[in-house]
Amino acid sequence: MAIAGPTKPHARLKQKAPRTPKLGEQVARRIIAEIRSRGWPVGELIGTEAELTVRFGVSRATLLEAVRQLERHGAAVMRRGGKGGLVVSNPESRSIARVLSSYIELSDIPVAEQFEAAWILESRAAQWAAESAHEDAIAKLRKLADEALGAESYLALSGAGLRLSNAMAEAAGNPALSLFIRAVVRARSDFFQKENRRDRPISRPLRDYAEGLGRLVEAIASGDGPEAGRQLALQHERVDRFNVDRFSRLSAGGSPLVAAAKRRNQGDELSRSAEVLAFRIRDEIIARDWPLGERLGEEPELLERFEISRWVFRQAVRLLELHGIVEMRRGQRGGMVIGRPDPSYAVETTVSYFAFSGLPRATARAVWTALLAASVQLAASRLPAAQDAAAAREAFAGPPDVFYNSVFRATENRVLDLYGRILTAYVLENEADWAGDDEAGRREILEALLAADAALARRRMQRHLAKAYG
Repeated sequence: MAIAGPTKPHARLKQKAPRTPKLGEQVARRIIAEIRSRGWPVGELIGTEAELTVRFGVSRATLLEAVRQLERHGAAVMRRGGKGGLVVSNPESRSIARVLSSYIELSDIPVAEQFEAAWILESRAAQWAAESAHEDAIAKLRKLADEALGAESYLALSGAGLRLSNAMAEAAGNPALSLFIRAVVRARSDFFQKENRRDRPISRPLRDYAEGLGRLVEAIASGDGPEAGRQLALQHERVDRFNVDRFSRLSAGGSPLVAAAKRRNQGDELSRSAEVLAFRIRDEIIARDWPLGERLGEEPELLERFEISRWVFRQAVRLLELHGIVEMRRGQRGGMVIGRPDPSYAVETTVSYFAFSGLPRATARAVWTALLAASVQLAASRLPAAQDAAAAREAFAGPPDVFYNSVFRATENRVLDLYGRILTAYVLENEADWAGDDEAGRREILEALLAADAALARRRMQRHLAKAYG
């Protein structure tokens, strides 16, 4: 099953070279690189504030901006006092899931793409959970399936379904897959929350969905991977088109994300206010149909329009700038300018987290190869209509990472593109990982893509990956 791709004009914004990161972001990246080179020694002092401003040759304000980025995602924390300074900390997976879901939400990835990506990811999770889930995980899944079956309202059913998605991802035993599913569930849950304001009794199609969750869980419990995958596909077939249509209309009638940001209890009140403002600015950009390069206003004008403090405004701007949504320019024609969503920050942050957590390359490769196999099928149905053969061959030419990322991009699904880039960067981080490169195999895959032969493209991709990476 595949849901139609992007439907909004700005959802097809062409790729461009990654934006130039601001100085604070560059310093944060350099500190992350230093932490990684030291083996991510949690608790170790990187340097005092004074030492770091000298080491990196930046102002105190720039250093503090870098520190805020590091603290936001758990890489380091600034301690005060006589023995204070920037100390390496232990990033949590929920912080990284927040980075990923923020990119998905702020860049306005259509709900159709979110549900399509969720189906692909959860299909793999269902099959792996059937193969490897422990009995305590199965007990948890059964409890959630019972909650769904006993739900008497849309609110209760949607909550149980989302929790079951997360539990199934954990039961699959692959931390990378679990992280990706939790991020897309977090993004989707905001649409459920807006719908749930008008909570209603469960309709017959949704009752069928609740009963189907029980069959899915029992397939996992019995160790029947193919049946688990089939039940998962049936579940998405039942509800995804219903939800995509409903949530697309909800989004058109006003974003649910501002209200969702207000509900979240993460961080202090000022940080939450900054996140709320970021979504309000994002909604204004969407209302204008995402006109690249258009000015939204200068800082004093925007402070007055949104009735917020300078601190909250600048924190919101930093969040938006990290994902390429806006850019603050100086000069006569300066101010807040609408940008193009850029996943680079989310990619780099997640790759660094994988390195910190010691995620085995083989574990990441398992998800990567599964996504490539699914993505090449989608690309075969979408690439020929979007590009002529010469342009496609040029886009896919180059080293292995360029080819694989081109496959993910050709799906026209920005969630898959984001996750694919992350995995490609991590799996092929060292040139030694390219030792088994199979250039001829990649050319054969491209020819199948251009011929719109999805089955042959998938077959060739699987054969190529087995030959090149084992």
